[in-house]
Amino acid sequence: VVAAGVWPLARWEFNNPFTPPSTASADQAAAIFAVLHKNIYRAFDYRQESDVYDALAKSVDGPLLGELYLQVRRGLEMQEQGGAVARVREVKIVSGQMEPAGSAGMSDPRSFDYRCRWTVAGTVEHWGHVHARTNEYEARFTVEPRASAWKITALEVLNEKRLKFETTVRGL
Repeated sequence: VVAAGVWPLARWEFNNPFTPPSTASADQAAAIFAVLHKNIYRAFDYRQESDVYDALAKSVDGPLLGELYLQVRRGLEMQEQGGAVARVREVKIVSGQMEPAGSAGMSDPRSFDYRCRWTVAGTVEHWGHVHARTNEYEARFTVEPRASAWKITALEVLNEKRLKFETTVRGL
């Protein structure tokens, strides 16, 4: 009688080791990618090297993390030396689509590629001039689960074009 009474409480469930892990749906992939993509551009908001690296590491892993970090760092060094000061004003995803993972080296079946087109509006200021730019990019990103978090591990730029360019004098 006691065994029958506690049976519903004493159950253990085990994952079937032969069942492959579930993959993200197209909607889930879009949501995952949007957060990762936004975090990459957040790194440009920071000035301390450790903050830049930490912001990038939330979304990027592998060799791509070092490459992006060095690009942001070079831009910050130019600013410190009196060079161009770049500011990102708006990043907008125009379109995106999940694609089957194409990288042969990916070991996790949950990995996916995400093809995205987005715009970046910002300014570059130097020598008293302000250049307002809007560029459009298209790229394929590889997204993989790493240490219980999703990370972008590869990036292939497919297209880049300037949509808008205006120059003004600072203070006008």
